[in-house]
Amino acid sequence: MPELPEVESVRQDLLACVRHQTIKNIEFTWPNLVKKMSAEDFSARLKNQKIKDIQRIGKLLILEINHDLYWLIHLKMTGQLIFKDKKCVIGGGHTQEERDLQVPHRHTRATITFSHGGALYFNDLRKFGYFTLVNRAELEEIFKNYGLEPGTPTWQWADFEKLIKKHQSAKLKAFLLNQKYISGLGNIYADEACFCAALRPQRVLKTLRPADRKRLFDCIHKVIMEAVGARGTTFRDYRDGRGRPGNYAQRLKVFQRQGEPCGRCGEIIVKKKFVGRGTHFCPNCQK
Repeated sequence: MPELPEVESVRQDLLACVRHQTIKNIEFTWPNLVKKMSAEDFSARLKNQKIKDIQRIGKLLILEINHDLYWLIHLKMTGQLIFKDKKCVIGGGHTQEERDLQVPHRHTRATITFSHGGALYFNDLRKFGYFTLVNRAELEEIFKNYGLEPGTPTWQWADFEKLIKKHQSAKLKAFLLNQKYISGLGNIYADEACFCAALRPQRVLKTLRPADRKRLFDCIHKVIMEAVGARGTTFRDYRDGRGRPGNYAQRLKVFQRQGEPCGRCGEIIVKKKFVGRGTHFCPNCQK
């Protein structure tokens, strides 16, 4: 699943293509992509509407239509957003090969055409992604389900420390992956942040000393901001909004590096299943 840095890269690139564009039509080959209403009603409400802006919270894309209508898109595990016009093809989300940009294809679930002639395609191999429409009040309620987010004004040390003290019995990685606590952090960057902070992902929060907590706070921000600057991580199939692989992979210290020596101490990095996820760490320098 794309995490905060990957979705932010897609947001930035799609913004340049579809902002201020008028939606001409939306066609679905998989109507269940739409939540809370029928695909027909969804299309009717957006037809002839203009996309004013594209925002994001965590891994959720928010397309602003007007002050009281927002189109939410979540890529989930295998979602793609592909924009195509006469001048270019831009792909964001999960892309494995160049042929995946030859849209529409058998995994295209929705096609959004614009009055200027371009089109935006939503592809999803596993059909976990979704579209929905919400008003401003509903959007504000959704915001309440998201926690502190690195790189935003919500990322404050006092709030982070208070959150940790409130969930003393939680395991560190489970805490980091909970979107209600930390927004946008997923498996890759949780492992990398724990390594940066020299903390085992299995640690219970109540065992963290004040210096550990502060180091963790700084490391989460550092890792996420570096990944955003590098346009995300490439492993298997991620591509950014211009179809380019993210290059944070070159900076990964532990994620998918099991069996390799730790760059900090030389011990062999291990991978174990924890909170249902493959978890990578150094058994020596992460305490």
